Amino acid sequence: MPVARMPKNNPLFSLERLFSLSYLILLLCLFVCGCRSATDRQIDKQNIAAKEFNQKRNAIYEAYLTADLNEARNDLLTLAALGENEQQINPRARASFLLRSYGWLYVLESRAGNQQLADVYFQEAKYWKIREKELDGNSDLEIGKMLPSFTKELIVSDVDDWDRGASSGKGPYYLQQLKAANNVVNEK
Repeated sequence: MPVARMPKNNPLFSLERLFSLSYLILLLCLFVCGCRSATDRQIDKQNIAAKEFNQKRNAIYEAYLTADLNEARNDLLTLAALGENEQQINPRARASFLLRSYGWLYVLESRAGNQQLADVYFQEAKYWKIREKELDGNSDLEIGKMLPSFTKELIVSDVDDWDRGASSGKGPYYLQQLKAANNVVNEK
């Protein structure tokens, strides 16, 4: 028995096509929204991780600014460990953070008279500077040309500027203690 087909000008046929088209559009919208929701959840997770990381970083840094030499050292080691263990933040931001953390450790150990340890931290800072430049897309040749300008004096200047800016011009407490102890020694 032949199947009867509806003529194309039949209003029911137009409704069927409209329903099919609407159904396809609805499925497409649900698919796009579902994919976007997964992306949004991933972005939200990264934003939450970055916010938590920044809160921890800021608390440790604030403690460093008001600590004596040994506590400041411990705070900076904790700060570096935080960056070394953090995998949720942007790799470029992580490299910059570790560059700064090891720069702080270099300056602290240098001022405390621990030159060998200071040199190790300078090399760590240099490594993270190279990594930062790689993540910026610089070639090995460009990085090689930049490295001679990455000096210990530059790190000291950067650390001092950062610390003074965060402490209303006073700098970290451990440095004030070292200067006071040095003045006492020099007066004798």
